[in-house]
Amino acid sequence: NVSACDPLAFEPQRWWFPIVGRVPYLGFFEKSQALEKVADLEEQGLETYLRTAGAYSTLGYFEDPVLPSMLRWSEWTAARVILHELTHATIWLPGSVNFNESVANFVGDVAALKFLKAKYGPKSQTLERAKASLKDQKIWRILLQDLYQELSEVYTHPDFTDEFKRRQKKKLYASLPNRVQRAPFQYPNRYLALARQKWSNPRLMQFRTYNDNRKYFESLLKDCDGDILEFMKAMNRIARNHRDPVNYLKQRY
Repeated sequence: NVSACDPLAFEPQRWWFPIVGRVPYLGFFEKSQALEKVADLEEQGLETYLRTAGAYSTLGYFEDPVLPSMLRWSEWTAARVILHELTHATIWLPGSVNFNESVANFVGDVAALKFLKAKYGPKSQTLERAKASLKDQKIWRILLQDLYQELSEVYTHPDFTDEFKRRQKKKLYASLPNRVQRAPFQYPNRYLALARQKWSNPRLMQFRTYNDNRKYFESLLKDCDGDILEFMKAMNRIARNHRDPVNYLKQRY
């Protein structure tokens, strides 16, 4: 999976496809082809992010594969990802990737918890570990959202030179491990390892694409009495009847 972005602005490169609309990433089955695209984008002066895709959805048009690598996942991870991809086959608004991926991530988390609760019981260690994992992920989301906001303020400041923006950008990304160490993670080592990896604008934008607007989804789920299927029906109605579902949810909640 390849994404690209302006090195001094959160302005992603986008590509248009039939059915799915405009998206901020490209998928490849061969790594060599992905690397060729990365080189081409970097020649254009863009910052790139290359990652593997754990799974993918064909939006219900075909049967989606269970990849060999998925068989090595924990039950919790597999449940979240499969339910995420099933959401894409149920709800997909062409050209609204941020909405689509964020809804799918939210549904994957909520539905996977319900699955573990039904299978192992409400007081099981398996369920408690999953809940702890989600709490850590919420902390991680907040850290990266704060980082995004600080970087955005640097990039959009009218008086900052490009050279100053580059220096500030480097400092802010380098601060991520310290932010993790100060945060109340239950399992900090995983996030410390992530924080020490190479971060960039396209990578941070990819994260936001999958982890945005949760509080509005939580409010809608509450209105549905916690019923995830009713939530899906309501979200489908909103997506069909409103050009900007997120804006509708913001006005509603």
